[in-house]
This record gives sequence, structure tokens and C-alpha cells, in this order.
Amino acid sequence: GMLAMVLCWDFWSLLAGRLVTGLGVGFGFVVCNAYLIEIAPAPARGSVGSVFEVTICLGLVTGYFSGLCLISLPSEYSWRVMMGLPVLPALILLRLIHHLPESPRWLISKGKLEEAWLVLQSTCRKEEVEETFQEILQLTREEADSSEVSWESLLVSPSPSVRYCLGLAVMVAFFQQAGGSEALVYYVPTIVKDLGVESDVAGLAIALAVGCVKVLMSVVGLILMDSPRWGRRPLLLMSLAFSTSSLVLLSVFFSLPDETYRSVFCIGTCMLYIGCMS
Repeated sequence: GMLAMVLCWDFWSLLAGRLVTGLGVGFGFVVCNAYLIEIAPAPARGSVGSVFEVTICLGLVTGYFSGLCLISLPSEYSWRVMMGLPVLPALILLRLIHHLPESPRWLISKGKLEEAWLVLQSTCRKEEVEETFQEILQLTREEADSSEVSWESLLVSPSPSVRYCLGLAVMVAFFQQAGGSEALVYYVPTIVKDLGVESDVAGLAIALAVGCVKVLMSVVGLILMDSPRWGRRPLLLMSLAFSTSSLVLLSVFFSLPDETYRSVFCIGTCMLYIGCMS
């Protein structure tokens, strides 16, 4: 998809390349998260899953940094160079992905018990291999023997407890996106320009700073997620409270009459909001 965008000759070919890229990124989000959770030992699943989010943030920061480095090139082909940079990492990933083992859960579901045992030996501590193997084996057998679990029972006529948990999960995922964090990260240069910062270099530099805040706070969340003192729920509640407060402050600061104060306060609040969401 990225290569198609680099070589595009009109709007429709650019759109086709972007569509292919979007499909690849969407599949990658789902498959990578599922694979990481299945391959990781149980005590570290939360942290391992969060590593994926941190790498996304690092990629975002790299994109802003490359844009800052390429801003001096002529606009006719600078964006093509920027679109072409991710092709090399994608090719490296395509080559290395063949060395990844299948997840133990998938191997056991296909009856490949010996291969699953070998994978668990490389991902778990020695004293945890047998217990983890038996746990996955038991769960796989229960799923195979169960005739009640279906999409219909989940979506059409779920039990009250399942309906409650499913509703919470959907609302958390929805409001995380509806809160505008992704849009804010992507359009920081445009927002900064609307605040009166005319320099493209300054806009990209501020966007890079926002991306660095996102990476830093993602690492903080990664460290605290599995700690006995904090955990997932307290972090989620704190993130929700501070993110909501940040959005309220941002709306207030946008209405300030003084352009200098408005710019400083809005940019600072954007960083606060992104940090809390991360």
C-alpha cells in the first residue's frame, strides 16, 4: 500500500494505495494484539500487550521526525519520500515474521501438542510450562465440547453478566476513540497553525513533542499496569478523570482572547490530554 502511494499518478491511485494500507494496518492491529496475548505468559500479558501500543507511539514519533527532516525538500516529491520510508521496515518485518512460532493455543487446538510444548518452553519459566500447558489444553477441550457458545448467544441473547461486560468493553473502546485522542495526534500541526503558529517547522516540532509525551506516558502505563499497587482499573479511572478535565480546560483555553496565552495554554493542555489518554 505504501509503495502504491509512492508510485501513484493521480488521486484515485493514491486513494487505492491508502485503502490497501488501511486494510493492512487494521488487520495488523487485531492479529498482533491477539498473537502477543496468546504467546505471552499469563503474568505478563498486560505489559506485553501494552508494548504493542508503545511501538505504535514510537512509529508516530518517527513519522513526525521524518517530516521535520524532509520539510526542506521540494513539496513535489518530499511526501513521496516520506511515504516510501516505511517500505523498508515493512520488508524487514515480512522477512522476520517467518521465524515467529505459532501460538500454543492455536497449536493445541490443531492437535499439535509437541510443538505447543516446545513453544511454551521458550516463552514460560520451567516451573510454569506444565501448568500453562494443562490450562490451555483444558480450555481448548471445554470450548470444543461446548455447544452453547455462539455468536448468537453473545450478541442476540446474552446472559445479564455477559451483556454487562460486553457493554462496558464496547463503551470503553468507543469512547477512547470518540474522545478525539487519535485525531488530536494526527492533526497537531493543523491545530497549532490555527492557534497562530505560522511556521511549518515549529508546527512539526510541537507535534514531535506531543508524540514524545505519548511515548513517555505509554511507558509509564506499561510499568504500572501489572504492579500490585496500581493495576488496570485504577489507571483507567485516573485516565478518564484527567482526560475529561483536560478536554474541559482545552475548550476554555481556546476561547481566550489573548493569542499568546491561548497558544501556550492550548498546546500544554493538548500534551496533558495525550499524556492522560496514553
